[in-house]
Amino acid sequence: MVHHLDPAKQYPSTLLGLPVVYFFDLKDYDVVAETSRLGIPLLFLQGERDFQVTMDDFRMWKAGLAGAQLASFHSYPALNHLFMPGEGPPSATDYRKAANVAADAIGDIGDWLTRGK
Repeated sequence: MVHHLDPAKQYPSTLLGLPVVYFFDLKDYDVVAETSRLGIPLLFLQGERDFQVTMDDFRMWKAGLAGAQLASFHSYPALNHLFMPGEGPPSATDYRKAANVAADAIGDIGDWLTRGK
C-alpha cells in the first residue's frame, strides 16, 4: 500500500502511529538493491510455516541476490517465524506453544558464523 501513496493527496500527520513522511520515504526504497550494495556477508533463514514473512518474501530475496557470493539462504519446512517447529496451517496460536528454536537453524547460524560468511 505504501507504493500507492500519492504526494498530491492530503494524509493525516501519522499513519499506524508513525509519521506519514516515514511511509513516503519507504515508497521508493528498494531494499534488495540497497542490500546488494552492502558488500558484507548476509544470512537469510526462513521458516516455511511463517505467515508473517512468507516464502514469497524469501524467494524475492533469493532472486534479487542471485549470484551474490556473500549471501547464504536456508529454509526450514516445519518451522515458523520464531524458528520453532509446528504442524498444519500456521497461525498466531503457534506463538503461545512452548518450544525451542530448532537445532537445524541454530546449527546453520553457528556454521555461518564460524565460516565468516
